[in-house]
Amino acid sequence: MSIENIENIKAEFQKYMESKGFPVDQVVADDKIHWFHVEGDADGTQNGAYILHADGVVPNGRFGTLEGSGSFNGFNHKWSAKPEKEMTTEELKEYTRQQKEDKQRCKEEKKKRQDEDGKLAVEVWNKGDRDPNRVSQHPYLLAMGIQSHDARISAMEDYYKERLMYPMKNIFDEIRNLLFIDSNGEMQTLKDGEVDGLFCYMAGNPGSLECDICVDIATGASICEATGHNVIVTLDKDNMPKVAQAIKDRMKATPDASKRVCFRICTDGDVNVDVPREAEEAAEILECRIACPVFSLVHYDEFKAKHGGKEPTNFHHLYQIAGPEYVRWRVEATIPPKGAERSRKPIVFTGSDFLAQNTPQKEYVLEPVMPFPGLIMIFADRGIGKTYLMIYIVIAIASGGTILRWNAPEARKVFYIDGEMPAGEMQTRMREADATELYLDWEDNFRIFNLEQQASNDYYVPNLATKEGQDYFAENIEWADVIVIDSISTMMRFKDSNNEDEWKPVQDWLIKLRALGKTVVLLHHTNKSGGSRGTSAREDVMDIVIKLERPVDYTEDQGARFNVRLTKARGVYGEQAEPFEAWLKDGCWEISDVKKLLSEKEQMAQEIWNMRASGMTQQDIAQKLGIAQSTVSKLGKKFPEYSPEAEAIANV
Repeated sequence: MSIENIENIKAEFQKYMESKGFPVDQVVADDKIHWFHVEGDADGTQNGAYILHADGVVPNGRFGTLEGSGSFNGFNHKWSAKPEKEMTTEELKEYTRQQKEDKQRCKEEKKKRQDEDGKLAVEVWNKGDRDPNRVSQHPYLLAMGIQSHDARISAMEDYYKERLMYPMKNIFDEIRNLLFIDSNGEMQTLKDGEVDGLFCYMAGNPGSLECDICVDIATGASICEATGHNVIVTLDKDNMPKVAQAIKDRMKATPDASKRVCFRICTDGDVNVDVPREAEEAAEILECRIACPVFSLVHYDEFKAKHGGKEPTNFHHLYQIAGPEYVRWRVEATIPPKGAERSRKPIVFTGSDFLAQNTPQKEYVLEPVMPFPGLIMIFADRGIGKTYLMIYIVIAIASGGTILRWNAPEARKVFYIDGEMPAGEMQTRMREADATELYLDWEDNFRIFNLEQQASNDYYVPNLATKEGQDYFAENIEWADVIVIDSISTMMRFKDSNNEDEWKPVQDWLIKLRALGKTVVLLHHTNKSGGSRGTSAREDVMDIVIKLERPVDYTEDQGARFNVRLTKARGVYGEQAEPFEAWLKDGCWEISDVKKLLSEKEQMAQEIWNMRASGMTQQDIAQKLGIAQSTVSKLGKKFPEYSPEAEAIANV
């Protein structure tokens, strides 16, 4: 073939490569594999390859990348000087053979180069400087505010000397590549090294069976340091499902060991926005849950102010502004992937296995009516004194004191969400209550949100029936042991309060809070028939339900006087479950037995015995009450306990 024809073939092939997104400076037609840099890949890498055959039956070539490089996967782009449909049978047969052979040659060549870089990675790693004092002073670690997690500093002249480096391993714990990080945070790997399915590993606390999977080194370090969990860093979001699949394949080979590990996908971005597809896919592969960083408005504004307007996106950013405790809580507050309904399987025990589970002993924030953790509802008519009582309860819990017949074993942190009271009235009640109880350090153990004090937020009223409203208080809920919501009516808004389906998302949130070790107390109102307002499903998940109601002889001048009745008392028995009367007098609570609510016939019998005691005859009593004399006689005999003699004996 003439030189002119060869140059024309090269030009056509180069033009076709460029049209597919693979521009190269020049093309060589020598039947050999030529590697080139792919736009979008790391600097210095050559993950693209082509082969061009100018001779032969039909001039042809093949090009592309290995899986995981750039925007293309595989050496799937073919070119020929003659369209396939115009080839003869012999030409098509030879062309097909050549293309298949070229594809295999490219894969074998890339595998060879990856193996060579794998050996090089081990050599560079073994010669790296592991002095913890020197490594910990690397500019990247200092800038990020994270620990080294067994990183080393490269000591080889030609391989990123003085850069921080982490080993990139496969699921069999073999080092196959290295991640290098310079002082500015720029990251590179060995240019021909393997990437797909590799990860950096950070060990958590000894014996930890939690393993969190994330994308970024700084994010992984922050999660590891905040939680004590083991962490796998995939270094690229597209690599996350590949690592997850490698883990799953390994788990099949060691089912007993893997059964004990709890995996979790820690993604970037807000849970209120769609979770990245790669994180969803990885979570579905491992059948695990997803943790997302949640930034309050305070977090968001603070981070932007400190970082020149940059928006926070990941757990490392959350760690910087909210600290390790908040990160730990957010990591453990997981959500299921979208495909969880298809893949979730029930966790079922045999009877003996269930009894062998190490479950914590029951604790209380207020014994015996408020378990820790637990869900409690207190409901009553408007104006009875729910908030008054709740303030005294809060002081007892926050100071480790007593209230009514109940005792707080130790002081705990309380977050009070007040959606009802004017700020001035709330302050007055808090001061009155604190003056009569154990001294409470309002700074350390008590936080309050009061609607009237939200002027700087344009009086924004969060709706705790929504995910947005729940996340609005996330930082303070994480801080607290006990969360008080006063009340359901003001802080949870439903289109139809009787609709059980509208309540279920709130119920799921409450159950999650209890699972995270929180006690939640909800204040609520009664309906017209005396039960709690709205759907009865609200009480299904509660551990304790307390109703406050007026005594039969209550008068308006008596203020906060009510009967305390446990309408649902899970785990409370005997005398502890009996109703009693509470009356706030001069700042102190007086406790007494509940006065019996008499039936109409009992009330009439009581009147009959009182009239007899005053000297009235049976005829006079019948005439006075407008009933027959026989009824007077029957009622007296039926209820002898109301006679003067019976009352005298009862009072002895």
